[in-house]
Amino acid sequence: MAGNGFAPKEGGKHGNFVSDLEKPLETLTADGEVKAPTLPRYRQRHAQTRHWWDRWTRSPMAATFCETDWSRLVALAPVVDAFHRLTDAADVAADECNFEGMASYTKEAAKLLAEIRLNESLLGATHLDRLRGRIKIDREKPSADDGELPEDVAILNDYRKAVGG
Repeated sequence: MAGNGFAPKEGGKHGNFVSDLEKPLETLTADGEVKAPTLPRYRQRHAQTRHWWDRWTRSPMAATFCETDWSRLVALAPVVDAFHRLTDAADVAADECNFEGMASYTKEAAKLLAEIRLNESLLGATHLDRLRGRIKIDREKPSADDGELPEDVAILNDYRKAVGG
């Protein structure tokens, strides 16, 4: 009978192959403290590029970056800068009803965005990228010891006392 082959091994293990699901997750803490290099020409960059750089330096992924990862981000910064400048130019062209210019700027911006997405993906920018890399981000939860609660949170003991319960 064609196509049946050998019976599967117990537990889905195939020789030396280790399933991605069997590999341990690397857990990162989102504490926001990372020693990142300074971005060259930081002040001359577009405001959105500076914001992009600051987000990366505060990201939990940045805690794992080595020199080559930071070099990749530094090399990507001019592309991000050009993308934001092109989208600004497309907005100006649209405001002036210059739709050919807007289309041209938008087409070029789309090419840059593809490059940005690819490079950021390699550094674990999105949830899916981190799942592929078996990386979990542990978000810090506020402890009950700090005594401060948001205004819209009811304290049940105070409520019970108020209603006589």
